[in-house]
Amino acid sequence: MIEDIAFLDGVDPADHAATEKNTGYVAFDKYKKLCFMIHAGALAGTLDVDIEESKDTSGTGLQNLAGKTTTQWAATDDGKVKMVYVDENELSVGYRYVRCELTPIGAGANFAAVCVVGLIPRYEPVDDHDATVVAQIIR
Repeated sequence: MIEDIAFLDGVDPADHAATEKNTGYVAFDKYKKLCFMIHAGALAGTLDVDIEESKDTSGTGLQNLAGKTTTQWAATDDGKVKMVYVDENELSVGYRYVRCELTPIGAGANFAAVCVVGLIPRYEPVDDHDATVVAQIIR
């Protein structure tokens, strides 16, 4: 199983204050399923997280993907992780790209990170699909 996953994109762990952050658009051309792992660091306010779908990487028709919004994170949720799985069959007709949107709300520091992992590959080896930020893979 470990040979069948790849790191595709993410949002670096940082203080995102009250600024919306998004992953890049990820297509379902190489994987049948994606997992968005959201890790909250120290939160001063709340954090809204949803998965959006688009027809292309320019954001054409950008909309929330039904059923893929986490419950709102509170300032007491420091250090928690939530995972959102998306299957290619859950996208609306004509849509083939998804991204994760983080929206911190409130004053103060709001630390969070996102990791997008591809699952169930269409082609192998999956090492060819890893994002350029992957510095090392140890098996």
